[in-house]
Amino acid sequence: MVSEMCMFQVLQLNTNNCDNWSIKTNDLVGSQDVWEVVKKGYKKPQDETTLSPNQRDILKDMRKRDMIALTVIHQAMNGGTFEKISNATTSKEV
Repeated sequence: MVSEMCMFQVLQLNTNNCDNWSIKTNDLVGSQDVWEVVKKGYKKPQDETTLSPNQRDILKDMRKRDMIALTVIHQAMNGGTFEKISNATTSKEV
């Protein structure tokens, strides 16, 4: 299986670029088709064994989208800011 990875230059947040950072990060998250999971989040089931195969597929897709969004957000943070958000486990928590 071949995976395609697209690399982006991500602007890191600092005290002088908040507006530009916000626009560029929103654009990048949107371009990866993960904005909805950042905005709304997703429900983590108590017991995955009770899910139907379709529900498992949906959950897997939501987790993947969330991880993509979280990765973009992490990459867009400088060291000090990253430390403040590093305990978040979902993109919505950030």
